[in-house]
Amino acid sequence: SYSGYFGIQNATALMDRMNSADAAYYYNKALERSGKAPRFSEEAIQKFRDGSDPYNYPNTDWYGLAFKTAWQNRHSVNITGGNEFVKYLASAGYLMQSSILPNAGREQFNGRANLDMVLSKRITAHLNLAYIQNNYRDASSAYAGGSSDQIIRQLNIIAPWIVYKYEDGTYGTVSDGNPMAWLESGMTVNRNNRNFTGMIGLDYQILKDLKLTLQGAYVDASQRYSYFQKYIQYNPNKASDPNKLEIAHYDWHRTTFDAFLNYDKSFAKHNIKAMLGWHTERFKYLPDWMYRKSFPNNDLTDMNAGDASTQQNAGNTRELAMVSYFGRLNYDYAGRYLVEFSFRYDGSSKFAKEKRWGFFPSVSAGWRISEEAFMKKYSNVLDNLKLRASWGRLGDDEAVEGFQYLEGYTYPYSSYILGSEVIRTVVPKGLANRNITWYTSDIYNFGLDFDLWHGKLSGTVELFYRH
Repeated sequence: SYSGYFGIQNATALMDRMNSADAAYYYNKALERSGKAPRFSEEAIQKFRDGSDPYNYPNTDWYGLAFKTAWQNRHSVNITGGNEFVKYLASAGYLMQSSILPNAGREQFNGRANLDMVLSKRITAHLNLAYIQNNYRDASSAYAGGSSDQIIRQLNIIAPWIVYKYEDGTYGTVSDGNPMAWLESGMTVNRNNRNFTGMIGLDYQILKDLKLTLQGAYVDASQRYSYFQKYIQYNPNKASDPNKLEIAHYDWHRTTFDAFLNYDKSFAKHNIKAMLGWHTERFKYLPDWMYRKSFPNNDLTDMNAGDASTQQNAGNTRELAMVSYFGRLNYDYAGRYLVEFSFRYDGSSKFAKEKRWGFFPSVSAGWRISEEAFMKKYSNVLDNLKLRASWGRLGDDEAVEGFQYLEGYTYPYSSYILGSEVIRTVVPKGLANRNITWYTSDIYNFGLDFDLWHGKLSGTVELFYRH
């Protein structure tokens, strides 16, 4: 199957800006009320109003100059099929979206493939693959660059009496520059994002009520960031900062493996569900950054064209790993009395070996009072009445800075010049803390759920405490 659409976009919620004559008039009034002399004469205000001298007394419509109609189109193709032994799905998509600001936009490619296979009466397998690539361009300024934020800010605040361009083609400016000069330079911030996710799984029905699930997944994500800030000579009296180039690469890799053993059994009015699981994951993050400025011109945009004496760079590696054992046991009698016990036993590479593992149990119970025989006389009014209580202990390693148990050094910490050499210094990170471990929280919850008059009124009363 195929689906697609085309659309347009326009800026619709813009401020109503005054023209130059009105803005100058009210600016004078504000100065007068502050005890200051007016800035604009009556003759100047009249020239703003009649447009007789558009270069010296302009009435610039900054919104009209900058914002434009944007368009977008999306296309997708899907294929599905199979039989009782094999089922498959494949899809591909493309999106092209321009922006209401010049030079900005987005281009996206995405693809997906799913495959489910029956290998035997007891074994099934599945494979899921997904890929997406997003290329973003954002217009940027030559003042506090790196995004279109400064452009939009200036379009909102720059006075209409500032000329867009003089008769000789040079730009009028405020202290930050000219937003139209930034847009017309064509400079952009580019972010190219890629993400691949792959997962393979196997289900084995060991017994009628017992199933084993094994699965592994891999995620590979990356971003290339590049921004060349151009040098702009607005007019003979004002220019931007020297041009510069900033490039960064970010890579993320995550590998996970899971195993689940599920048991589901019902007999008479008893229902039992149990699950045991194992999970392990490894995460790796690699950021790199480089910078130079003072390029010979705006056309030479490779990093080696910049002034080598201005170069900077940075990079590091971050790795984390976790192993978890977990389980859950559910029991209910006739859907009336319900009990659940669960646990996690987690180990994190953030902590020293003797503090690496944490045990986090929880228990809950529920009583559906409305299912009791003595409540049947109220069944025309009461649909459901359930009393429940739970306690659980949660562990958190996200809020903890990792590897505090290791002694180490910060390098380079600073630098100094000795003769003609730059000497980089190293300093100890401080005392290692081998006692740091999981943050834990105990959570207590009591609740009452009710449904009345065939669902016309329902509610919950909760008592929650976290320590």
